[in-house]
Amino acid sequence: MSHWNYRVFRREYPGTIDVPVGYELHEVYYNSAGQIVAWSTEPEAGPAESVDELIEELEMRLRDAERCREDIEDILNYDMEPEGDWD
Repeated sequence: MSHWNYRVFRREYPGTIDVPVGYELHEVYYNSAGQIVAWSTEPEAGPAESVDELIEELEMRLRDAERCREDIEDILNYDMEPEGDWD
């Protein structure tokens, strides 16, 4: 039986000075033998400079989601402009 989960990938960014190596979270798909057969091309999180930094980013996302659990916005019209002054 095949399955999927999230895995941390280390990725090199040739020619990049700021972050020559980054850590990203990707969806990974396995065959029935448990071998990786595919992964998402776009990361779910990252890049981050370390695995710890990536985990901190994910923990922050979870805290934000938990905090606004009772105050979920229904966004039905994606063409509408957000309220407020962004300048």
